[in-house]
Amino acid sequence: LKSRVFDYDLLKEMFDIFIDKASKLIDESKEENRNDNIMYFYGKLINLNKKLDNYRIMLNSRTLILTGTAGIGKSHSVASFCYENFYLKNKACIFILGQQLNDSADIISMIEKILHINGTLQSFLDELENIAEYNNIIIPFVIDAINEGRHSEIWKTQFNGLASIFSKYKRIKLTISIRSTYIRKCLPNDFKKIEGVIEVEHRGFEQNSIDAVRQFFEFYKLQLPTFPILYSQYYNPLFLHILCKTLTKLDIQEITEYKSFNDIFEKYFYVIEEEVSIKLGYMKSLKLIKRVIDKIIEYSLEHDKLYGIEVEIFYEIVNEQVNKFGVNSNQFIQILIEENIFFIEIYGEEDNEYVRFAYERYHNILSAKFLLKDVRTIEEVISYIKCGPLKSYFRNPYNGITEELFILIPDRYDVEVITEIEEQYVSHNLKNYLNSLIWRDKEKLQIEI
Repeated sequence: LKSRVFDYDLLKEMFDIFIDKASKLIDESKEENRNDNIMYFYGKLINLNKKLDNYRIMLNSRTLILTGTAGIGKSHSVASFCYENFYLKNKACIFILGQQLNDSADIISMIEKILHINGTLQSFLDELENIAEYNNIIIPFVIDAINEGRHSEIWKTQFNGLASIFSKYKRIKLTISIRSTYIRKCLPNDFKKIEGVIEVEHRGFEQNSIDAVRQFFEFYKLQLPTFPILYSQYYNPLFLHILCKTLTKLDIQEITEYKSFNDIFEKYFYVIEEEVSIKLGYMKSLKLIKRVIDKIIEYSLEHDKLYGIEVEIFYEIVNEQVNKFGVNSNQFIQILIEENIFFIEIYGEEDNEYVRFAYERYHNILSAKFLLKDVRTIEEVISYIKCGPLKSYFRNPYNGITEELFILIPDRYDVEVITEIEEQYVSHNLKNYLNSLIWRDKEKLQIEI
């Protein structure tokens, strides 16, 4: 087989012939009332073939578009695939970051510039195809996160042309990743209908959650949790990254119980503040990240911006907080995005861009803490719940901030929130209350469950 050219069309043809023959054998066995093992295995192979269809289609495609929500693990998956299957094995692979494509020129010219191609992209791909054919391999041509380029909208009019170029090559596979919310902005409406183009949605650890947790902890050289990993947040790639990075930086080898999100994120921000202050040359004691985050939370709550804030407002807030200390705001913002604190997202019919916390629970925890910043006593917090600023959150408890209040208030003030809410709204808050219990300080639980 190694001496033959791998033909995906031939592979599909051979599978179809096999399934056709197997189906006829099964039909014949039914007529003869046969019930032997071989018929059973033929049946299993036919069912397996249905699952293989998607793989065959993918292998036979020329362009793969990987989609998924923010933080789900698209970039990590693509980079890991290229590193483990190509770089470590000394095989050819092209990998370009979408954020490198920042000129307003056409995409092909930018690719030629980044790769230092002497000639045209087509001539470069011709040579690449020859190399792949000689070595009987596939060469991925990856452009990761096209939505992160400064002029990402140019993809909408130029994608078809790029896909057309790659359609001529059987051994070079164009692979593009893009955040799902940017598809409408960056890709043509009919991209799924283009011959040879296939879309695959990345769903994170949905199918392999427990194994993913194990691999994360092994990678960071941490001991696996000694408690049952039941809570869904432990299956979120971004949360696992935050947890493991924080534990590693603080030289904590294991966790023996569920840790509160508040505790995890406070330590995470401590770690990130230290790293950023070193990179940008300011004193860690200035706590610039905390200053920026506090102002953004304050603005979002005052203006009811729960989804995110406008890009220009975000830049204004950062400029105001860091420029006076001689820190470059553009570099500061770039690091905040790289460290998974913020990301830019499209929202609304007009495809306006907003800055959001990369992990929604960041926003919820910090908002809850901000709402409680002036509360000092038990009497004050009860007053806040019954007739003060927190009253509306328990009357309309359908957001993540309310759940965080159920965690923070008992741990800080020894007040069981569910007993202080107006009776007619207790049932509306039961879900948030129950969800909060797993993250509470168990020594401060005042109600027996």
